Amino acid sequence: MLQLKKLFLALSMTCVAAGPAFSAEQYLRIGTASVGSGFYMIGNTIAQLGQNAMKDHVFSAVTGSSNKSCITLEKRELEFAVIGSPNFSAAWAGSAPFKQPMSHLRYVTTLYPMAAHIMVGTKSGIKSISDFKGKHIDFANVGSNVEMSTRQAIPFWGVQEKDFTVERFGRSEFDEAFKNGRIDGHIWSTTFPNAQIADLIRLKAATLITPEPDKVKALIEKYPHYIPFTIPGGTYAGLPNDIHTFAPVGALITHDGMSEELVYQVTKMLHENTAFLKGRLSNYFADFDLKLALLGRGQIPLHPGAARYYREKGLL
Repeated sequence: MLQLKKLFLALSMTCVAAGPAFSAEQYLRIGTASVGSGFYMIGNTIAQLGQNAMKDHVFSAVTGSSNKSCITLEKRELEFAVIGSPNFSAAWAGSAPFKQPMSHLRYVTTLYPMAAHIMVGTKSGIKSISDFKGKHIDFANVGSNVEMSTRQAIPFWGVQEKDFTVERFGRSEFDEAFKNGRIDGHIWSTTFPNAQIADLIRLKAATLITPEPDKVKALIEKYPHYIPFTIPGGTYAGLPNDIHTFAPVGALITHDGMSEELVYQVTKMLHENTAFLKGRLSNYFADFDLKLALLGRGQIPLHPGAARYYREKGLL
């Protein structure tokens, strides 16, 4: 009996000693979008890097949407999120569809530019965004980056939603919708070359148009969460000329309740492991570096942990 008591005491002490090691493990959730989307793949890639580089933390990507992630971060019920700049800028300002400013949001880093592909049906007769009037324009899912970007951009071309029919096709549906003429136009801000866009161009169901430079300049001046961007000529078959367009950005966002040290470590992890990110997801992380880190940030404040890293690197 005495031996059993000694054994029990020894096991109890072992558990107590192990307690702090287990409790030091911190769960870091990364809000993304739907399964299979670019944001979901980016979140998973960051989580994979985190599991390798910060072993005392458990990273995971969770599904959702940019708008949902803004709301959840504001409540401090999520640690990080991959969010499109039109969405987090609207959340920060408290503009539609958000009912009040979300002041707890903080910026970590720009991840990639999302070049605005202004797609039009080859039989639509559309030569400019101003020609969207009277047409069927796809806004994709409610709360998506596509919806937010389109809604912010069209007024610069003298167009309002009431001027056309809003369609909502998912990524698995919009190909057929273009082929069948159910969609006349669509502004898809995404990486390039995009396989679905390339296929529609190859089949002559859709093509890309270049937005007027003065309209792009006015858009960026009002909304600094967009940046000028060029889709190189030849990216898509039959389009040999550069397409000078605009681009919202995909960014990693956190909230002001996250510790400076932790956000510093995550920011450092990302920017000092670019080879890993590009090797896993080259089409999204092709341009990821310190030169890109603060582009498209708009008005949202930097988290102190991210700012600390950028100061060390001479970016601030």
